[in-house]
Amino acid sequence: MGDLDWNVTETYENGRMRHSLNTSQVYVVQVKCAQSIKCSQCPWSVPYVIPAELKTQPVLVNLEGVDCPITKGSRLVSLVWKTTEEERPDGYFVSIQKASGELPKDHFNITRTEMTLNLSCSAYIITISAFNNASVSAALSQTITSGGRLTGSDAGKLNVTLHSNASFTVYWEAQLLKNYVCYSVELSRKQLKATYFSFFEDEQNNKTLDLTEPLEPYKRYTLFLHIRPNKDTCNLKSINSSEHTYGRMHFYFEEGTPMSAPRNISYYNVTATSSVLQWSPIPEEDLRGFLLGYKIDYKEYNSGSHTAEKTLTVDAESTSHVIEGLKPGTGYQVQISGYTRAGRGVLSIPGLFKTYEPVHEKNNMAILVFVATIALLIVACMLIKRTKVVFWPSIPNPKNSNAIQNIERFCEVELLESLKTLKMEERDSHSVQIVKEAAGHLSWPILFAAENQEDSTEMCSGQIQEDTNKDNILDSPAHTELAGHANSQPAFTCGYTTLEMFQDAEKSHCSPIISNDSRGKLQDDVIKPGQHYVGQFCSSPTFDMSTKV
Repeated sequence: MGDLDWNVTETYENGRMRHSLNTSQVYVVQVKCAQSIKCSQCPWSVPYVIPAELKTQPVLVNLEGVDCPITKGSRLVSLVWKTTEEERPDGYFVSIQKASGELPKDHFNITRTEMTLNLSCSAYIITISAFNNASVSAALSQTITSGGRLTGSDAGKLNVTLHSNASFTVYWEAQLLKNYVCYSVELSRKQLKATYFSFFEDEQNNKTLDLTEPLEPYKRYTLFLHIRPNKDTCNLKSINSSEHTYGRMHFYFEEGTPMSAPRNISYYNVTATSSVLQWSPIPEEDLRGFLLGYKIDYKEYNSGSHTAEKTLTVDAESTSHVIEGLKPGTGYQVQISGYTRAGRGVLSIPGLFKTYEPVHEKNNMAILVFVATIALLIVACMLIKRTKVVFWPSIPNPKNSNAIQNIERFCEVELLESLKTLKMEERDSHSVQIVKEAAGHLSWPILFAAENQEDSTEMCSGQIQEDTNKDNILDSPAHTELAGHANSQPAFTCGYTTLEMFQDAEKSHCSPIISNDSRGKLQDDVIKPGQHYVGQFCSSPTFDMSTKV
């Protein structure tokens, strides 16, 4: 066997031996007969493996029950489990039995780790354990609770009449007798083991049953009626696919009022005239009867006065309600209780909430006035802008005027022509021009044009004549500077100039003026300083002196 350590044990005649082994170890065993005269050669048998003991119970992975699509009142229950990786069992023992204790108890020996059963709506207990050739693991026990889709109770096909705390009669539909004669009744109460009754009935559609233990008041009981298709015996032959549930109903032997009140009361969506109230339902063990609904008591909360209390009634399935018709800005006290046929139960702890203050009309009016003022301001701004356009037209900027641009271009053309003449005279270096100084008139600003032009002319002529007698020789640079200052364009008195003023100034600067014979006009040599400057530029004092000599 290779690395295995073999131990030889004692021989027993009966073929049995007992030896202390470690249950967590795996052993391999071989057997051979003892040598004797009859058997001189005894070979070893095939190795026999003794696995380790299974100590861990299987673990339930999934338990799911769905309604059977073929048979009403039955369900398909699927179970999935697993074991640890170290333990590799040979298979699993699965047993299932009704929780009421009714026989039989089905056993299954399977190798897979999943199983599907067709069961009724009753409660079941299932156990699963792993095994190998040396041991069996601890069992997994799981209770499959009662449930499933039932049509009997919903349609009113099942009814119970109580005679006493130890006797009752079960009723079902008469047409059921045509197909079934074997029945089973299960009576259960929460946290207690169910009681079952199996019987044969083919004449009447009811059965009166006597209890070994009396019914208790204020306790809720659940009754199942199962039908079995096997007519040979009304006892179950097997658990799987042997019965289905006809109906289910709940009843109380004696009802009482609820022992507790709704809990977790809260208020939300509170407005000026309404509020939403929400609560948690009363626990089933505290109902002590069939809950018919809830009653909501509310009143105004004023420490100094007492107001009338109002009561609202809602159905048993509701866990919220809208309270309407409240007063704005008012505090309210609310209490809730459940009620059964026996009456109202315990009131909840008083809860308080306050509705919101309403938006007063004066606030609405202030908002309207504010909006109207904004609208009027916008309209007034638009009207003022339009009125300004009509009555106070915008004054154009002279810089953007087309007429001024044309005038400036005209003056630029004259200046270019003067410069052209200057260049031509500069090229003629062999000719000498004698310029006779004429009595010129200075051009004065238009501001003094309205005065007597004759007096102005005489005064200017006298000044020029006096200068001529003193020097006898024309001082060209000095005269040029004087002419430049005299013929400069007059400055305007303000930053704004009208077109008429600009044209008058332009006439005095650009347009030609004839001689002194015409009153109110300046001489041509004064108006055109460019040509006068050319003549002076071409004549030098040297040439003038030589000519005069």
